[in-house]
Amino acid sequence: MCRVGRHAEVITGASRDKGDFMGMPVETGGTVAYSPPQWVQALQQAGNGVLVLDELQSSAESFAISMRIVQEKVVGEAELPAGTSIVAISNPVDEAVDGMELPAPVANRFMHTEWVLPFEDWTEGLVSDFAEPSGADVIRAVLTSQESIAHARSIAQGQVVAFLSKRPDLREAVPTDPAQAGKGWPSYRSWHNFIRVASYLPPGDEDARDTALIGLVGQAAATEFLAWLATSDLHDPAQVMDNPEIVDWHGQRPDRLFALITSVQSLALAGGKKRPWEQGMAVAVACAEGGKPDVAVPAARALLAHRPKGALVPEEARDAFGDLFDRAGAASRSI
Repeated sequence: MCRVGRHAEVITGASRDKGDFMGMPVETGGTVAYSPPQWVQALQQAGNGVLVLDELQSSAESFAISMRIVQEKVVGEAELPAGTSIVAISNPVDEAVDGMELPAPVANRFMHTEWVLPFEDWTEGLVSDFAEPSGADVIRAVLTSQESIAHARSIAQGQVVAFLSKRPDLREAVPTDPAQAGKGWPSYRSWHNFIRVASYLPPGDEDARDTALIGLVGQAAATEFLAWLATSDLHDPAQVMDNPEIVDWHGQRPDRLFALITSVQSLALAGGKKRPWEQGMAVAVACAEGGKPDVAVPAARALLAHRPKGALVPEEARDAFGDLFDRAGAASRSI
């Protein structure tokens, strides 16, 4: 049991072989399947356990096997519960036994953070024989309500999509230096993982946001993103959905509008509810009528493709988007 009250399974890569990760092949009824290892069964029973991959950088054999475990939570043919957290720990390469840099595909699946033991914590540990760590808890408060998570995700998604539309060079940029490739670097996967992490962070917690960003996409890409974010001055999508008229659709910069429309689309589709969907469509119409139909059309198309039962399209949409709605067979009304 780990400090936060969750069952933990520690797998030390340097002392494990392929069967410890994949399970052993078992023939049953003429077919061969992998039987899940004991640690997998324990995590399945726990539901929200923690898998700790220790000394991962000391086992080249575990690299390829661990990729699907980390990103998809699948071990052999067994699935870990969605609530399972996966953590890898290792000493720096030059201090680890047979240490090696993580291959870029493996590294890209993790958020990388460096942990240094403060001297004061070490001295306190000497007194208690390190029975219980003191000092600040590493577990941060996270959002719990589905509305808050959807709102935070919509904002992060809009920011990332708008930024990458201007910086295609940072969509997939594998470092040529093996040491850098073994840490965080920008890819579609790592940007998506950042959006997922940002969805659960409390509003205004910039330290947590920056730690996650740097750990996932690397220092260079994170610096570029934060510099762009500081000058973007983006609208809150929820406020715009309540009143699209607060936006100067004609005078706004295209990248700001792109971020806003992407965020509105995400928030409107979260939960599959009728009212947010209709509000999102109204925003898309306002954007198109404001002279930016090219920005609004992708969101309108996505909204139409996932229209909740009973949700109707505003009458103005037909003029704003031409035959897009006719092709989708959308019913309409004024809202």
